[in-house]
Amino acid sequence: MFNKQQKSKPIVCSSHYRFLQQLWARKLSRWTDGLSRRTLLYLLVLFMVVSGSFFLYNIYASFEGIKAVCPNTAVISKIKTINSKK
Repeated sequence: MFNKQQKSKPIVCSSHYRFLQQLWARKLSRWTDGLSRRTLLYLLVLFMVVSGSFFLYNIYASFEGIKAVCPNTAVISKIKTINSKK
């Protein structure tokens, strides 16, 4: 019924990427050391609610045509060709 899984090859990545990943993991671990499991769960739920509502608002705003909050966005009015031959 179930096939035997093939062993996957290890992911090869840069040593710089690995260093930054470990540095970030240590920093986050230090930030959350004193927090209980319940507090971490509440923070996770809060993050999910805030980020989810942000994305839902963006989807709603795109369908309803609501203008962007930031008025400094530049709009390209005309497409210009580069190195056009005449």
